Amino acid sequence: MLEAEDGEQALRVAEDHQGAIHILLTDLMMPGINGKELADRFIVARPDAKAIFMSGRAAEVISDAGVLIPVDAFLAKPFTVERLLNKVRERLEYRSPFSRPR
Repeated sequence: MLEAEDGEQALRVAEDHQGAIHILLTDLMMPGINGKELADRFIVARPDAKAIFMSGRAAEVISDAGVLIPVDAFLAKPFTVERLLNKVRERLEYRSPFSRPR
């Protein structure tokens, strides 16, 4: 597991890491770059990675703030370890209907 204090550090950690990174778990509302911007920049460098966005704010508040994310990539706080693991499994298994077959 790789950890970072904020979005900018997360990008540096990902850039320096030589191995695969399969999933990014990020809070939506952070100082500096928000979680959506982090994920957008992260996916450019790691196109096979998936993102999960977490927040303690209701989904309506997030959309009102102009942060648009896929509903299936959202995890509301607080959550259990079981719920987190289920969300990770869902995201890792998800294949966009627009993606190319592997």
